[in-house]
Amino acid sequence: TRGDPPRGAVFRRLLKRYNLSLETVVIRRKALEGLDQPFDPDFEVIEEKDLFLRIAHDWKLDYVDAPLAMWRVHDGSWTWQRQDLFPEETERMLDKFTGLYANFEQDFAGELRFVRANVSYQYAMADWKRGERRQARRRLRPDMLRNKRSLLAYFLSFFPYGVYRRALSRFRVLP
Repeated sequence: TRGDPPRGAVFRRLLKRYNLSLETVVIRRKALEGLDQPFDPDFEVIEEKDLFLRIAHDWKLDYVDAPLAMWRVHDGSWTWQRQDLFPEETERMLDKFTGLYANFEQDFAGELRFVRANVSYQYAMADWKRGERRQARRRLRPDMLRNKRSLLAYFLSFFPYGVYRRALSRFRVLP
């Protein structure tokens, strides 16, 4: 996001566009003590997202306006090797929140549409990488008129996945 990071009651915003990084977060002990379990062992790649969203649901957040850490990205990292887990675990996290928070589906309907469209996009990319281009287009079709990224991916999915990656890297829009 552009501008200052969100502060205060930011659950709704973080649900839609999660942007926290574990190595920079400081949590009050009282916030952790109020949780049944800090990290949910059912998650492998979104365990911190689940934790911080649960905290943000009940607490206000703030930030320090200074670089606190550097994040190194490389192809050999667990996160990049297991990208296939993100959409499935995100769906399970949303189911978990539906059970935890009364009226979750109704209160956050707009954000959930956005998150679920992103989940469909992630599944479509995994399908496309495996060469299942028709299945990828089925997943992209419902959102392609509302989302330029899905529209571009839909039309490029008639070609091998590498064409899409080259197009995104050329315009510096890598997912």
